[in-house]
Amino acid sequence: RLSYDAEGFMECYLVDPNADVLGGVIEQEACKEIIEKMNDRQRYAVTSYYVDKMPQDEIGKEMGMSQQAVAALIMRTVTKIKWDGKREQKYDSF
Repeated sequence: RLSYDAEGFMECYLVDPNADVLGGVIEQEACKEIIEKMNDRQRYAVTSYYVDKMPQDEIGKEMGMSQQAVAALIMRTVTKIKWDGKREQKYDSF
């Protein structure tokens, strides 16, 4: 689902000479780390919803869950990501 190929990455920055290449690499690595921390269900639901733009009811059908259960799974996952990020920032400031 998520591609980290260098060719496609560079193409997007060649189109916009003002693009922040280092910032893009850092952001890409941060996303990769976050995704790797998710379990398979979380990863599928979150990437299907945010990356593939699939509706929650369709994700639910593929996962054998209701739309409400998918929404709750996505919300719990995003909340955990935010909480983990805040906790890391707190310890990075020392």
